[in-house]
Amino acid sequence: MDVTLRPFTNGDIGAWQRWRSAIDLDKFMSRSAPSRFDGTVDQWGSEYRWFVIKVGDLDAGAIWLEREPGEWGVVRLGIFLGNESSFGKGVGRRAIEQAVCQAHAAFEFTRVRLAVRLNNDRAIACYRACGFREVGRGTKADIRHDAVDFMTMEREA
Repeated sequence: MDVTLRPFTNGDIGAWQRWRSAIDLDKFMSRSAPSRFDGTVDQWGSEYRWFVIKVGDLDAGAIWLEREPGEWGVVRLGIFLGNESSFGKGVGRRAIEQAVCQAHAAFEFTRVRLAVRLNNDRAIACYRACGFREVGRGTKADIRHDAVDFMTMEREA
């Protein structure tokens, strides 16, 4: 399976919204974009790198790495596949490796961090396969203000 990345552009916002809806993303994630996203993509700013995940010729999801505020050398990872036909096939693992490599070329970091809901077994398995390890747990409110248990994971860049 050919997995590649291309820069996320303002022209991708419609597809991004459809992906979020297609998989009911709020069940899996609190955020579906870089925290500094304000409705206009600033792909080449100094704070984040955002990509579309392509599987062959199909745009299948999004991935981003953004600087962690107040922590030099740490970036936060966000990823989701908006096409269920891509689930369970190693797409996320390949996209993570490529995104870390491409973002590392753009700005310096030594660690990659993410948060994942404890009920998202498929994502946790993917992250472990990419070398992430658990560094903490917590609970936060989701978009509906329900309590959600999550795990923080990290790996070296």
